[in-house]
Amino acid sequence: MSDGGKGSTQRPTDQKKWSSGYDNIQWTKEEDEEFKRIQDRTSTECTLAQTGAEDKTKTEAATKDK
Repeated sequence: MSDGGKGSTQRPTDQKKWSSGYDNIQWTKEEDEEFKRIQDRTSTECTLAQTGAEDKTKTEAATKDK
């Protein structure tokens, strides 16, 4: 079987064409709402993770001082 002479390396992506094409996608209302919901959940999780890390650092520092 032949691979059609295409070779095994990937062609470089034309970033200008790719980004303009992605921006032109017509998202449905449901897809748009789902994306916003995921973004909200992700930003909340990051905030909670950062707060937890700060609290842990403060606790460790207080423990070392004793």
